[in-house]
Amino acid sequence: MVRYLCLVLLFLLCAGIGHAQPVVRISGSTTVSGFIAMEKKADVEQETGARIFLYVNGSGLGFQSLLDGKSDIAMSSADPLLLKDKYNVNDRVFRNIEVHKLGESRVALAIHPSNPVEELSHKKVKDILTGKITNWKQVGGKDIPVRIILEPMSNGIRSTAKELVLEGDSFNGTISTVPTAFRIVDIVSRVEGAIGVTSLALYNSKIKELKVTGKKFGQPLLMITTKDASEATKNVIKTYQKMVSEKYDQENF
Repeated sequence: MVRYLCLVLLFLLCAGIGHAQPVVRISGSTTVSGFIAMEKKADVEQETGARIFLYVNGSGLGFQSLLDGKSDIAMSSADPLLLKDKYNVNDRVFRNIEVHKLGESRVALAIHPSNPVEELSHKKVKDILTGKITNWKQVGGKDIPVRIILEPMSNGIRSTAKELVLEGDSFNGTISTVPTAFRIVDIVSRVEGAIGVTSLALYNSKIKELKVTGKKFGQPLLMITTKDASEATKNVIKTYQKMVSEKYDQENF
C-alpha cells in the first residue's frame, strides 16, 4: 500500500512538472514596453499560457541581458547594429540573434505647449542639441535657456537620435539625463525651456512636437531573441506580432 501511494505521488509530481507553466523573461526598451509589451502582456499570457516577467531597463541593457542569458527576449527601439557597435559584440555572437519587428514609431522632439516655436530646420535642431544654440530666442522663441532632456546613453531613443538627428555628433549643452522616456515627457510638460528627445509613441496632450522641416526619423520597435530560443519564447513573439495592429505604424510614423 505504501509503495502504491509513493508511485501515485511520483506520477502526480512528474505530471505537474511536465505541465509546468513556461516562463518568458523580457527586458529592455521603455518605448516597446510602454507602447506594446505591457499593454498586451495579459492578453499574450492568456493566449500562450506563458508567464511573462517584464523588466524595463533600456534597449542597451536589455540587449546585454539577452546575450548574458538573463533574458529570453530583448525589447529594442534602436537598430541592433547600433547596439552591436556600442557593446562591442563580436560577429559570431551577433550572428546568433534573431530580430522580430513589431512596428515602427519615430524619434520626436518634445517641447512645452507654451513654446511658440513650431518648426525648425534640421540644422537648427542639430545646433540646439549639440549646444550651439542655447536660448530659444535665437530661433524665434522666448528668452528662455534651452534645457535638453535625455534618456541614459544605453537607451534606444538616444542611440537612434544620435545616429539620425545628430548624424553621429554628440549631445551637448545644458543636459539632464533621466531614467526613462516616460520621465522625459513628464519633465517637458512642466519646464518651459525644455526639449526632450523621445518617441512619438509616448506623446500625450501635455507636450507638443517640435517639427523638423522635411524630416522624419524612423525608430524601430523590436523584440530580439537568440536563434535557439525556446518554443514558448517564439510563441510569445508571434502572439505579440499578431496583436500589434497595423494602425500603430500609421498613427505613430
